Amino acid sequence: MLNLIESYVNTLSESNMNMFLKNNNIYLSKEESSFLLKYIKENWYDIIYKPDTLIYIKEKIEDNNYKKLYELYIKYKNKYFNYL
Repeated sequence: MLNLIESYVNTLSESNMNMFLKNNNIYLSKEESSFLLKYIKENWYDIIYKPDTLIYIKEKIEDNNYKKLYELYIKYKNKYFNYL
């Protein structure tokens, strides 16, 4: 499963990420979006297994967007964590 996730993350584009976020009512600035994509690509494993690492994005993402991102993270973690 981890190989599948890694493969997906490696091919993830900023436009695909933003489309997913917009579908979940999250609208990032260009700077936030670029930062988040880079962070995901470099830290995907820790994001899955060490959720405390999400605190590092808080200083780069507007507060309201951070809250929405965190809620989205919890939603999908609860939904899929048993498969990881």
